[in-house]
Amino acid sequence: MLMVKANNLLLIGVIALITFADVNANDDLVPRQSATRVTDTTAWPRRLGPNHNATVPATKLIDTFPKGGPKILWEAETGEGYAAPVIVGDRLVLFHRLGNRATIDCLNAKTGKRSWRQQYETDYSDRYGFSGGPRCSPLIDGDRVYVYGVEGELRCLKLTDGTTIWRTNTLEQFGGKQEYFGAGAGPLIEGELLILNVGAPNQDAAVVAFNKLTGAVVWKVGNQWGASYAAAVPTTINGRRVVLIFAGGDSRPPTGGLLVIDPRDGKLLSRHPFRSKTYESVNASSPVVWNEKVFISTSYNTGGVLLEFDEQFNAKPVWETRECGAHFMTPVVDGDHMYAIDGMNRRSIALTCIDLKTGMATWRWSPVFDEAIEISGEKRTASFGIGLGSLLKVGDRSLLLTENGHLLLMKLTPDKHETLARAWLFGAQETWALPPLVDGLLYVNQNQRDSLAKTKPRLICYDLRQEIKP
Repeated sequence: MLMVKANNLLLIGVIALITFADVNANDDLVPRQSATRVTDTTAWPRRLGPNHNATVPATKLIDTFPKGGPKILWEAETGEGYAAPVIVGDRLVLFHRLGNRATIDCLNAKTGKRSWRQQYETDYSDRYGFSGGPRCSPLIDGDRVYVYGVEGELRCLKLTDGTTIWRTNTLEQFGGKQEYFGAGAGPLIEGELLILNVGAPNQDAAVVAFNKLTGAVVWKVGNQWGASYAAAVPTTINGRRVVLIFAGGDSRPPTGGLLVIDPRDGKLLSRHPFRSKTYESVNASSPVVWNEKVFISTSYNTGGVLLEFDEQFNAKPVWETRECGAHFMTPVVDGDHMYAIDGMNRRSIALTCIDLKTGMATWRWSPVFDEAIEISGEKRTASFGIGLGSLLKVGDRSLLLTENGHLLLMKLTPDKHETLARAWLFGAQETWALPPLVDGLLYVNQNQRDSLAKTKPRLICYDLRQEIKP
């Protein structure tokens, strides 16, 4: 239990927090190669981490959290947005919005000291009242960094100083539309290409591949589905390098699903429709690969499906489930099981384990975290659930970050879940970004003001390194 004091000036914000908590309960362009895996945690260059799957190898993390929570190494105030940072070496790149300026900051990953800042004007306004900042994490590739803004602005910058190398606006170039919450599909670097679910089917440009060095369009494909909020994922199926795009934008009736594309020439190898029947719905969870099969899922009372492909890439469902409909987070695979946060209704959201051979859930867990708070001298208890949180697998353990700022160190197996340590990092909502873990340092976005501790939105670097005794 945490005890936090709040004064009268914060009363409205705290009550809102408690109320919310109660509701929560071309061959030369792309090499033919198998997917490679990074064997350390020295880089987090993209949204889902080094291996496109929210998983990093075993690293020496602390076994429990100290009293008061993990040690903060540094923190930096931020603006609006939901984009997690990316890290390569000592360079951390953060994409956020300050006033009417989209802002790209390059910080020292160990100290938080800024080395450069790049900004451009933005007038994006979210039609549902959510943050006007970016949804997509930056993408580092060699000496360049790519950012994709909520208004469709795609830019390539020098990693060393932030100088713009090339830029385009995908909505203007291809005639796409704003979508529900602006542009948010995660781009992918594949060989010499930057591949993006642009979402302009009327221009046969549901997916576009740009030359990553110049911004020139190499190919485009797709005339039916719009842009989702999921990251593109590369893999190998039937001995062939492919890119998986989980598409689906603003359309009546709602349409979308999985596209399997050959990145060398943009040939569409397979498409499988999968989308909620609810108009105001999104596909936001990235495809998950297991034994050359692909799992896709969405919330809004929909669930998920595991697909297998024949030699002609015809997709066939292996099984379907209503027990795993991931909303924002991308499920994590460990052996023959998958761990996911199912649902979007905060009263019924659960961490669940799915047997990938059968599609059956082996367990579900919907915890309630009670926290003691004090408002104007009156002690109260606020209750929180997992919410729209995220899960990161680290060796044989996992880090679960909840929507309201709880961090859990866990051991997850097909038979049970075990919480090894838990801390309440902050009392703020909309903690939706998967936090990068590099060299034992965890980078967490606090996307809203903490009404209890009075902290503004910030990026926080937590030290989870195990102490090495002499």
